[in-house]
Amino acid sequence: MNSDRQKILTDYISYIYTTGRTYDTVGKYIKHVTDFLEMAKEVNRRGYLNYKRENADVMVRHSLMCSAICDLLSYLNIGYGKREKAVKPLEKLDVISDKNKKQLNDFIVWLTDNNDYSSHTVDIYYTSMKKYFEYANEVNMDNCRRFIKSLEEEKLSPATIRLRITAIEKFSKWMKKPIELKRPKM
Repeated sequence: MNSDRQKILTDYISYIYTTGRTYDTVGKYIKHVTDFLEMAKEVNRRGYLNYKRENADVMVRHSLMCSAICDLLSYLNIGYGKREKAVKPLEKLDVISDKNKKQLNDFIVWLTDNNDYSSHTVDIYYTSMKKYFEYANEVNMDNCRRFIKSLEEEKLSPATIRLRITAIEKFSKWMKKPIELKRPKM
């Protein structure tokens, strides 16, 4: 391995320890990236595709191999990065619609009749859904993502956001249109 590639590897190793991955995963990433840097003719997309073709049999047995090399290329700004869709936060509505007030009341009645929740839990669900309806009129995936983005921009703690998500999921289940949302890390 030439000195340029050794420098790339050293810098990448420094970077990968800051990503929060487990030591096991970090070790596997370093092994696969080292193999790539030693064997690939070029460190770019074309080099990666050629390397992939030549080592397809190995890649089948090592599931992290592609991820590790793509992570290296992404780190080098060569591409293969995961693009996150920009999510626009919701803007606050003037008032909660009568339809949503009725749905919220029916939901609370259902919670108290069909579940053995404490009054505190029911209150959290009520508060969370009331907050949601201050931003959106309809419960759907797009509105939920945008609502969560609004909460993040308000600098609410991940625990609070998780509570809001749980309430939304329970409400959507009650409506018989279940939604599953990604929770922020604690």
